[in-house]
Amino acid sequence: YHSNGKNYINNHLKFLLKYHLDEDTNTYRVVGFLVETQSVDKSGLEIKGDGSCSVSSTGPQEVAQAGETELHFTYQVVWERSQVKWASRWDVYLEMADTQIHWFSIINSVVVVFFLSGIITMIIIRTLRRDIAKYNMADEDLE
Repeated sequence: YHSNGKNYINNHLKFLLKYHLDEDTNTYRVVGFLVETQSVDKSGLEIKGDGSCSVSSTGPQEVAQAGETELHFTYQVVWERSQVKWASRWDVYLEMADTQIHWFSIINSVVVVFFLSGIITMIIIRTLRRDIAKYNMADEDLE
């Protein structure tokens, strides 16, 4: 992103994974997730010997407009227990808070369907008229 005449990059992802424990089968299932982006300056990263790192952001990671910029990309996983059951995990997306129907799109689609149907009907009628005329001329020639 661009701010105050400088370019910055989102180089850190935070994954929030929501899980539900089914008491009957004693199984865990992921029922939702959320991904957040963040720009973390490389001075706020402490890379440990085992490949892990700790993030203490001191500000966003600036990207130089000319030359090279050393970047570190990181991610973080957070597990959060949820009361949402596996069977109702899609309810969040299926419930529509904004019930406005897009009437313009519906009317536009209907008009396009009728227009194309009319064109196809005209083509078929012209073809059938020509074919019938040819057959009638062939019958008259035989008599």
